[in-house]
Amino acid sequence: MIDPEVRRTGAKRAGVHSAPKVAVACWAVAAVVILALATTLVVLLSTEGSSGSDETDRVRFTQYAATMITELTTLNRDNVDRVTAQLKAAGAGTALGADDESLDQIVELVKTQNVTTTGKVVRTAVSKLSDSSATILLVSGWRMESPGSQPQVKSFRWRVRVDKREGKMALGKIDWVV
Repeated sequence: MIDPEVRRTGAKRAGVHSAPKVAVACWAVAAVVILALATTLVVLLSTEGSSGSDETDRVRFTQYAATMITELTTLNRDNVDRVTAQLKAAGAGTALGADDESLDQIVELVKTQNVTTTGKVVRTAVSKLSDSSATILLVSGWRMESPGSQPQVKSFRWRVRVDKREGKMALGKIDWVV
């Protein structure tokens, strides 16, 4: 039996013939949304991979420069020989414009006068970055103590070029920034 209202207005009953069309439309919308999400994911993953390598290099160069500056500015009787040997091996003497004799004078001062210096890097920034080198700007705090004298506290700004040689980090040049 036909509904009298449907016969009078000529309308179709809701849901009788339109249900399959609605289901097809919903599946089409769902497929478009899934394709859009998949495309976005592929774009994000490909972009993340390229910048991740740069960020890793940036962190490695910065950590190396900060470690070298901290080592250079933290000296005492117990570590001065090890630190200067390490700095010489890393090329710090030539990077500072000093020869091994100048570094040896620093060692002698620390040993004979019982001078203790403590350094700490407080800020860093990368000004140039390539696959083989980076220029790092650093700010470090420094404290020098010697028996019978008041401690001296200073801050220094540095520009450090770190080079990658045969896969290892090395100091290229160290400048004090005024």
